[in-house]
Amino acid sequence: MSKIKMYAVISIDGYTAQVNGNTDFMKKYIREYDYGFSDFFGTIDCVLFNRRYYSLIQSYGYAWQFGNLPCYIISKHFFDFPSKRDIRIILDDNRSHQSYMDQVREILSYGGGDIWLAGDHELIAEFLEQEMIDEFTLIVVPITLGHGFPLAMGNAKENYWKLSAQQTYPNGIIRLNYQKVNK
Repeated sequence: MSKIKMYAVISIDGYTAQVNGNTDFMKKYIREYDYGFSDFFGTIDCVLFNRRYYSLIQSYGYAWQFGNLPCYIISKHFFDFPSKRDIRIILDDNRSHQSYMDQVREILSYGGGDIWLAGDHELIAEFLEQEMIDEFTLIVVPITLGHGFPLAMGNAKENYWKLSAQQTYPNGIIRLNYQKVNK
């Protein structure tokens, strides 16, 4: 069965973006090394994120970082997106016969490679609440933001993790890999 994996860049105090959504704090560092991203990306079969995160990355004008991977976007309604990309909508509304979590579980059951959960703090919290994240790769940037968007917000359930790998880099970044511990 496929796994759901996270790969996120965070500040020392756990923020992924500033209050206005700005991620400029990581630009100084992120281009210096690969930080295990190529190995991570090689295990991924598709990407899953929510509409808000999709809109955010589009607004920054960054190059499309997901290659030709199928991308599932959780959204309350359909929307226009570039036809050159393999984007599929998972509806999150009352009219759908399945909850979006049930639809994600169905995707997991297909097997194949793993799924990269690349959403915002609310989506990550929802997946933590459902205990659906299997692995975290955290790239910790040596800066404190003091405020902003945390990695996960609103998760009321404890999840336990085992450190499976770590690597330090000359620029002060630390890569931490965690695997879920089943209780």
